[in-house]
Amino acid sequence: MKLAGLVLIAAPFAFADSAAEAWDVIATMAAALAEPNDAGFMKPIAKSFAQHDLVERNVRALVQTCDVVSSISALANEGDDKQRTMEVDWYLEIQPRSAGAAVVQRREAVRLTLTKTGKRWMVTALEPVGFFTPVAAVN
Repeated sequence: MKLAGLVLIAAPFAFADSAAEAWDVIATMAAALAEPNDAGFMKPIAKSFAQHDLVERNVRALVQTCDVVSSISALANEGDDKQRTMEVDWYLEIQPRSAGAAVVQRREAVRLTLTKTGKRWMVTALEPVGFFTPVAAVN
């Protein structure tokens, strides 16, 4: 059985343009996990982010070894046209592709800082990084 999917829940408040743009970045990242597309997930994460390489390794391993359902809903979206701090309720349903492996469910408030660089919003901080750890590394 292949599990794949994405559910996005819009925030219950109207977004200003910069807030909507930042939300779109996070929504694209969530969708990339379900596609699976590790490069798409990593594209908006700034290389200057201290844990960039760790996140990249974890997400690559996660999508290469598991089918992922990814859903997010906005908890907070604060800031201005240059920097935003977002908190999302992120849910992952992870089905390892190995025979007989149990489905793992994760749900956590993930906090992201996005900074506008030129015309693009880039993720410059993300926590907790361990939320995206592959199942094999946890079990």
